[in-house]
Amino acid sequence: MPKIKTESEEISEADKKQEEEIEKMIESSRKAGEIAKITKDFIRQKIKTGAKAIEIIQEIEKKSMATGDIDALSKEDKELLALTLEFLEESDQNVKLFTNDYSMENVCSKLKIPFSPLYKEGIKSIIIWEVYCPFCKIIYNPEDLSKNCEKCGLLLKRRPKRINGK
Repeated sequence: MPKIKTESEEISEADKKQEEEIEKMIESSRKAGEIAKITKDFIRQKIKTGAKAIEIIQEIEKKSMATGDIDALSKEDKELLALTLEFLEESDQNVKLFTNDYSMENVCSKLKIPFSPLYKEGIKSIIIWEVYCPFCKIIYNPEDLSKNCEKCGLLLKRRPKRINGK
């Protein structure tokens, strides 16, 4: 004859199932974190040990300086671009960088790295940026992006460079 469960027994079974689900989620997130850490460590190691790493980073900085993206790229952005370039040189596989960062797309275009935007429309052409003071209208060098205007003290911004008054 089947046993009739009391309300407290049903709750404890529901709690048990919920606890099991929570444990699965924790384990899953722990594994994802470990994978992310392993991937990040692998990228750093690959960049550090690559014979051409310094040369590649310098090329990335040169191209990003030309477009005005130098201060918009983080160290990790540059490392990811360098790793992608290494994979392109070493592999016969299709390599594509996925990003929603316009600066990354811009530099990818200059470096001829295939890229694709994720959730939005990407850039249509290479953008050359200029750094300027929104108040004084003084134009600065691209590497001055995170600095303040020497004249008025306002934080510098960037905008697409106007070519022939356009």
